[in-house]
Amino acid sequence: MKNRKVKDLMTPEKEFVRIREDLSVPKAILALKNAIKGYVEKNYMYDCVLVENSSGVVLGKISPVDIIKALEPKYSRTGDSDVFSKKGVPHFGLSPDYVKTLVSRYNLWDESLEDMVKHSLSLKASDIMYSPSDGGHVYEASTIADAIHQMALNHHTSVIVEKDGKITGVIRLMDIFKTVCDCVEKNQ
Repeated sequence: MKNRKVKDLMTPEKEFVRIREDLSVPKAILALKNAIKGYVEKNYMYDCVLVENSSGVVLGKISPVDIIKALEPKYSRTGDSDVFSKKGVPHFGLSPDYVKTLVSRYNLWDESLEDMVKHSLSLKASDIMYSPSDGGHVYEASTIADAIHQMALNHHTSVIVEKDGKITGVIRLMDIFKTVCDCVEKNQ
């Protein structure tokens, strides 16, 4: 995987559904749901939408994980820094028992889903998206190994791809897994 480049396996940004950065979270949820349905109908295995500004510049992505985290704003209180909150406690080697303690201490998911959705009405897509500034990105010229490291360390099934400061696509774990499967079949 050290010889293969991200550019060779990534899905170009033009293939993803896009939503505006000022779209409300409930509307972003429905947009993601409809996008996933459309992807499935086209036999694509995508699980995110891209977020763009009013000029059409892609700023980041939203996946189901980002939606779930957005519905429970108390997740941001479980850490002392943005990095801690974005990457999650398992990234820092914390035990499952400690995670249970955090869930209990911060009363995570203790409201009805309906109330949580109501609380999200004031949030915008840009508030919950995952962007390159969050550390989860690779460059087109990066190796597949670099993408695998980003996915493993950031607990994401896809990573934003950049070139010259512009988001050019997304590389997905399924893209890498398909390459592994092809190699196994070829060498049997």
